Amino acid sequence: MDSVKDLSQEQVEEFRVFEKEGLMDKYVKIHGCYDQVMTAIGFNDPLECAKGIQLLGLDPATAIVDVGCGTGFVGEHLNKMGFTNIVGIDASAEMLEEAKAKNVYSELIERFLCQPEGLPEELKNRFDAVTGSGVLFSGHFGPELFDDMLDLLKSGGYAVFTTREDLLTSTGYQKKMDKLSEEGKWEFVSKSEFVKYHNCEEIKLAGYTPMTGKCFVYKK
Repeated sequence: MDSVKDLSQEQVEEFRVFEKEGLMDKYVKIHGCYDQVMTAIGFNDPLECAKGIQLLGLDPATAIVDVGCGTGFVGEHLNKMGFTNIVGIDASAEMLEEAKAKNVYSELIERFLCQPEGLPEELKNRFDAVTGSGVLFSGHFGPELFDDMLDLLKSGGYAVFTTREDLLTSTGYQKKMDKLSEEGKWEFVSKSEFVKYHNCEEIKLAGYTPMTGKCFVYKK
């Protein structure tokens, strides 16, 4: 599936709207074609996250956790870059099965994040880097995800994540990022810009059009 033109409207319709209610049921439906659809429309967030990690010059054995890992896009890119110690966390058993088949994660954990009880002790302060690709998005996680990211990280660890430019203000992401900086919980390292859904430039399917994405790096 090389082009968005190869997709049927029915195939991508399930990808048009993601809402928290019924989100797990949606992933049961789409896990088998997720990679094909997202690749075809030009979902670049996973590669940008992996590049953000690579540019930090970390050791290949660095402990990395991929939150909301889904089918393992980020893990695939990191593996190709030589990273060997990648843990994936996702709430969807079906998506994790797809990720497991790629054999790029050292461990996969089925778990909901941003829960009132917080993270289990064995996950806290465990990782040198955390990535979040496509999770700071409608129907997925709000700004509270940043708190879990910080809990996962060791002191001096890095958070690398993407979101859409248009969501930074409307969702409160930027406000939370700035607040954590002001409180000294993390410090800004870098920000880069990229085009996501670039393959939809000539044809619009299910509401997908090219738009600006941002990749952020913060240090705990």
